[in-house]
Amino acid sequence: MELEGGRNARGEQVVSRENLLVRRTPHVKIDEHSAYGVGLEVTRDRGIEVIEHEGALVGYVSDMYFLPEHDVGVVLLVNARTEVDFARLVRQRVFEVLFDAKPRASAMLDAEVARASKRNLEQVVGIDPNPDAAWVSEVAFTYEHPTSVGSSWDPRAGAPYSTQGSGRWGWGARCALTAPRFWC
Repeated sequence: MELEGGRNARGEQVVSRENLLVRRTPHVKIDEHSAYGVGLEVTRDRGIEVIEHEGALVGYVSDMYFLPEHDVGVVLLVNARTEVDFARLVRQRVFEVLFDAKPRASAMLDAEVARASKRNLEQVVGIDPNPDAAWVSEVAFTYEHPTSVGSSWDPRAGAPYSTQGSGRWGWGARCALTAPRFWC
């Protein structure tokens, strides 16, 4: 629809072209190259107009952008939110493939992974793998997900367990609940 002037895949006009383009009209300046329209960011990346909207929640990342001058659209849905800015790497690769941009995506990925690994190691230093049971019992609870019949999570037990089959199963890891993260 974004690249078809408001028409859907069957060619039906579902949004007027005029209203579609109003969303892309810059209303709030972000910087010298970017502005916010109506729910969309309008920017120039390496001289190419990009219309985009991105979002993230714990465990999910989404990015959609259109290059209207080139009739290209990309929608990226990732069911993991990681330390690596995957959406930025994908965009770099798209620009490499379509516009002969300098090949940097692989090196960027290597650098992102190294940086994230270092940060993760720094965060776990000093975490007590055997927290005081009394403290844990004050802040922990048993969790049962409605779609996970027969499985429970009780941090006091130190691992997830199943009430089905031959008894408890676990990851073989002890867990500590430390604000704001749950470490296993």
